[in-house]
Amino acid sequence: MILDMLYSKNADYHLFALEALNDAAYGEHYVQVAEVFKTSTPLVRSIIAKELPFKFNASPDMQKPFWEAFEDIDLGSRSLLLKHLDTAPDFAFVTLSTKLGEMSKNQLKTFLNSLSLLENLSATVQNNLEKFANSEIETYGYLAKEFMEDQEP
Repeated sequence: MILDMLYSKNADYHLFALEALNDAAYGEHYVQVAEVFKTSTPLVRSIIAKELPFKFNASPDMQKPFWEAFEDIDLGSRSLLLKHLDTAPDFAFVTLSTKLGEMSKNQLKTFLNSLSLLENLSATVQNNLEKFANSEIETYGYLAKEFMEDQEP
């Protein structure tokens, strides 16, 4: 019955199902949980985002659909997701570096701060930051430019 609720279209059912699922069920049905995350209400997304590092930390590949849904979710859920960058797998930084234009000013600051804590930035992330910083249409490109200047030896 709980799984039927998870697979339904009703956000209230999603809320109940997510609260009732154990860790093993989260793992078994992570594709549906990710779909609910992408399509459900902000309240349901916030519950999933808060649980993300605890439910999927042992298997980083299971986190991929959540990070890839970044541009499809509301601003508040994005901010909640970004709070987990300290435990995020490396691919999350690469994925998010392609979505810099989707971030608010504060979200971009959070992302850049998390990047500054990494020992090495991948070439892909650096290239995406450069493109964003040098774009004439990106409002917050200057933040990426400042970040890159601060990172230079």
